[in-house]
Amino acid sequence: MLTGLDYYDTETVLGGGAIVPYANIDLFEPVYSGVRPVFPAVPDATRRQDWFGLYFQDQIDLLGNLHVLGGGRYDWASTEESQSATDAAEGVDDRAFSPRVGLVYQPTSWLGLYGSYSESFGAFAQLGRSRTGEAFGPETATQYEAGLKADLLDGSLTATLAFYHLTKQDVLTPDPVDPDFAVQIGAARSRGIELDVSGAPTPALDLIASFAYTDTEITNGDVDEQGNPLAAVPEWSGSLWAVHTHQEGPLRGLRLGAGIFAADARPGDNAGTFELPGYVRVDLLAGYEWNIGRTKLTAQLNVENALDQEYFKGPILISAVPGAPRTLLGSIRIEF
Repeated sequence: MLTGLDYYDTETVLGGGAIVPYANIDLFEPVYSGVRPVFPAVPDATRRQDWFGLYFQDQIDLLGNLHVLGGGRYDWASTEESQSATDAAEGVDDRAFSPRVGLVYQPTSWLGLYGSYSESFGAFAQLGRSRTGEAFGPETATQYEAGLKADLLDGSLTATLAFYHLTKQDVLTPDPVDPDFAVQIGAARSRGIELDVSGAPTPALDLIASFAYTDTEITNGDVDEQGNPLAAVPEWSGSLWAVHTHQEGPLRGLRLGAGIFAADARPGDNAGTFELPGYVRVDLLAGYEWNIGRTKLTAQLNVENALDQEYFKGPILISAVPGAPRTLLGSIRIEF
């Protein structure tokens, strides 16, 4: 039996007042106006959030090869928001119980079949108010998952194949009467297959591989968005990491690794007005371990996007965010 609680408290200054926006800039012939946003000395709005959660979980073993998991959490969430420095704060209180159940059956010692059902509660109300001045509540979600887990090569490799169906409700979407406001009627569905393999087939080789097929759809919301796939979610994606560690000879302790991450094209926004192209990114690492008495010293260099590939990670609001160029990160670790 596992039980626990958590508490979160935050106060955010939202700012406000007159803001001078930047003009559009031509990427290839940039002309900067030199105008910066102007913020008032006294903030216009504040946002206070309190969240208390109580959770429990119990796992029961039946018949030696059947495992049952049950649990849930109850959340109390409070959000207070003032629209200006002189306005009284208006609040909204939300509370919900989120259950979680699971079942694992092991027909053999190396294979397990599982299924699960869970609900989630966003806890905090979403920012803003409706056209009629009503506060928004949190998002909620429901997930079904089934799959299998296998230990291969005498436990040297672990593989998980998962099938899932996830729905998200109470999402903010543009108000059909006035698009400058939002209404909380949005819903989206995501379903797909994920395959993950990890382990060490030999003492010198570590592998991590993943593959995902994801089918998304906006099931309720803005007329221009309903039926479209979700922004920034690729239908196909995958990665492969391999690290080789020399076990003998003068190079003992040397680690060399390479990884590939790939994603296909995906929509840039929920309306499908533009597309982010697919990409392949290559990462590298090199490291060395020294044993100095009972102390181990490890030096490592990671190179992300080693080929300096230009790609876009995903949109934030209406902007496409480019991925980082070639990035080097060095580290030294001492273990006593």
